[in-house]
Amino acid sequence: MSLFLAIAFLAAGFFPSMAAGMHISAGPDEQEIEAGIQSLAVEMKPEGMSIAPILAFDSTFGTVFGAALFLSKPEKGYDLATKVNATTQSDLALFLDYRKWSETGYFYRLEVSVDGFAIPYYGEGSDTNEADEVRIDQTAVAAKFHLNYRENSKVKMGLFLDLRFREELSVDGVKLTPPLFPDESRLGFGYSLAYDTRDSSISPTKGTFQRYSLLYLPKFTTNLDSAETFIQAELDFRGFYSFNNRVTLAGRVNAGTSWVGEPTYLYRYSLGGKHSLRGYFHNRFRGKKFYLAQGEVRFPLFWVVTGAAFVDVGDVTDSEFASARTTFGGGIRFLLPPDYIAKVRCDYGIGEDQESIYFVFAEAF
Repeated sequence: MSLFLAIAFLAAGFFPSMAAGMHISAGPDEQEIEAGIQSLAVEMKPEGMSIAPILAFDSTFGTVFGAALFLSKPEKGYDLATKVNATTQSDLALFLDYRKWSETGYFYRLEVSVDGFAIPYYGEGSDTNEADEVRIDQTAVAAKFHLNYRENSKVKMGLFLDLRFREELSVDGVKLTPPLFPDESRLGFGYSLAYDTRDSSISPTKGTFQRYSLLYLPKFTTNLDSAETFIQAELDFRGFYSFNNRVTLAGRVNAGTSWVGEPTYLYRYSLGGKHSLRGYFHNRFRGKKFYLAQGEVRFPLFWVVTGAAFVDVGDVTDSEFASARTTFGGGIRFLLPPDYIAKVRCDYGIGEDQESIYFVFAEAF
């Protein structure tokens, strides 16, 4: 195993509660997938197997540790990434990402997570208070199967299945009857289109990334008698511009909405955490529609250390947008050999009533 790859994996981050209220319309966190372990291994070690430890920190979950394995067989047309993560509170999460492709442009992908991390819950909307936090101990499972066609190196489109399951164990250490939110399982059907001209998925300095997705969740695929059929649509646009190949301006607009019926707990959007409204804790604000705008300046400092300053603005609600939240902060990045493209990110974000530190792999977007 390459020492450089092991060092990178040390800060490869983790996968908190991806099946429970992520602000995405269909399954795992895109940044963690596309700019995480798999992209790192593909760009730094395109063939073979790597095993390495994981060590990360997030103000919501504390210190996270574990191990990761990446297996790449381009001559056979597949790669595989797996992670096992744990917290100092004995929470455990497992993750698997398998991709298989053909020479004709078709490929499929399977993402699975089993997440036992206890997550914070503050209420719904963007007017929640820090003092209202409770911790929900749960088991959340998410599986997403893609059948995609890659038109060329820039365009990817296709169908996907989205399956999620959640069982609530306790709230602040007490088992509630009935539970705070009912146990839930559901299957959704979706379509996505992506256009990517970035020079790197790990550390882009120029180009754009666009993703549009539509998810249909019929009533007959859930165990909840009171659930309704609903539809979710989301867009994610990111742009990058570099001055003299040194200073990079990065911007992102992300938005999603639900209509027809009311989304259930597993499919409500959330803001807060290491990728959105940095400064607020994970799952701080929740609702059936959201928007997020992010701006960041990335600049060199010295040797293999770079800096960044950022501002995030967003709102999530069940009605009209009226309570935009703003966070700001900065951080440093440590570039990793051998090509000094992959990086470890240490950010400090400030919100109105919360502050957070993140030590993870890859940029926020």
